Amino acid sequence: MSQSVSVPGARGVSALCLMAILIMLAGFGPAYAVAPLAPPGNTATTATFSNIVPVAIPTGPATVTSTILVTTADTYLLDLDINTFITHTFAADLDITITSPSGTVVTMTTDNGAGNDNVFNGTLWDDSATTPVTDNVFVNLTLASPLVVEGALGAFVGENPNGLWTITINDDLAGDGGSLDQWSLVVTTLASAPAVTASSFTDNTVTAIADVATVNATIAVAGAGTYVCDVNLRTFITHTFAADLDIRLTSPSGTVVTITTDNGAGNDNVFNGTLWDDSATTPVTDNIFVNLTLATPLAPEGALAAFIGQDPNGIWTLTITDDLAGDTGSLTSWTLDIITCAAPSEIDIQGGAGPVSITAGDATPSVTDGTDFGNVALGSSSTQTYTIANTGTGTLNVGAITIGGANPGDFLITVSPAASVAGGGTTTFTVQFTPSAIGLRTATISIANDDGDENPYVFAVQGLSPGEVKTVPTMNEWGMIIFMLLAGLASVYYLRRQRRA
Repeated sequence: MSQSVSVPGARGVSALCLMAILIMLAGFGPAYAVAPLAPPGNTATTATFSNIVPVAIPTGPATVTSTILVTTADTYLLDLDINTFITHTFAADLDITITSPSGTVVTMTTDNGAGNDNVFNGTLWDDSATTPVTDNVFVNLTLASPLVVEGALGAFVGENPNGLWTITINDDLAGDGGSLDQWSLVVTTLASAPAVTASSFTDNTVTAIADVATVNATIAVAGAGTYVCDVNLRTFITHTFAADLDIRLTSPSGTVVTITTDNGAGNDNVFNGTLWDDSATTPVTDNIFVNLTLATPLAPEGALAAFIGQDPNGIWTLTITDDLAGDTGSLTSWTLDIITCAAPSEIDIQGGAGPVSITAGDATPSVTDGTDFGNVALGSSSTQTYTIANTGTGTLNVGAITIGGANPGDFLITVSPAASVAGGGTTTFTVQFTPSAIGLRTATISIANDDGDENPYVFAVQGLSPGEVKTVPTMNEWGMIIFMLLAGLASVYYLRRQRRA
């Protein structure tokens, strides 16, 4: 869905109009990226938020900012793209960052573009672009688009996008100035966080890295979910000249992400244990390397978020090229940490005759929802059956049910629920109350599950054992007693009269 949204000091620009503008400015190919499809059972919504109020960029050194207020978006960010219209007569003067409402800062570019003019005047910054800004070949007065930022916009995935976004532009050299004419955020969101499953896959095969040669290592991923939400890479590489190395990761779908090209200078073994993560605060291109010192974590040159939405099952390939003679090394092992997303589950516990929903955390037992077992004499029992309903679309996994609180021994699970509940389905379990003493008996029931925000699902139960019961005659019984007494008196009176006669 495309949407026009107004922000303070800005005018709404539809995503379709923006796409047309970018295509015309680029003069070739598609300039508008398509967000990944939503995870199974989820619905994604895309909206564009723009600020078209120009901000002058003085000749440096100087820093300027501009903001966009995102409102009414759903609360889980799946994908973010940025469009910038910046005129400037020396692109390498510019250091640009983007800050989310949550305070996450991502570096877009630092000192790229050499002395070329206006190369970011219409740039689409997109994790799915094939060219990192650090590897682009710039041409004067020619738009560079689309580009991958130096960090990764994937660092924002999962955040709530609503709030104030800030673009910061630092012109760090004197002599040239420019203007941020306008900029836009293309925000793709989900209504809630999807259910996630983490898996890890490792290749421990030692692969020699020869001079001026290319080697490939592979990992076969199997048994994972079918929708990638996040990928992290860890490399154990020994090499005596890090800048010789160009490293790329290819997914089973054929998507290639640049991890590093010619970074690390002449330092040894700096990638021997590196965690490559979009959420890392330091891009590999900006890191200060130290000989024989591990550099970790780092954001790769490309963005691992380019894999979002793909099926991870299949062959992943790590390609390492040594592009200069004189130094060698080896890949001793590497690991892929993959998080897959599925449709969310939603647990709801119900009891009573309705049945009636029991609020998670409810501490006030009630007869209505079956959490108050009522009066039960010593030596007797009462049972209640509860329903576990999955009101979501993904499978709900149910774990152990435990009983705690003051009198856990008086309450017993006699029938257990199913281990999993399909979307829209239900299962039941039964609790038996057998009081072990006179008085009010209480406990808590805790149900382990994989609901995103109600694990465990806990509620209170109670029952009362009143002890010895004293029977009070009813009105009918009193009437019979009085009748019998009167009848007895009448008989006595009759017998006495008979004797006198």
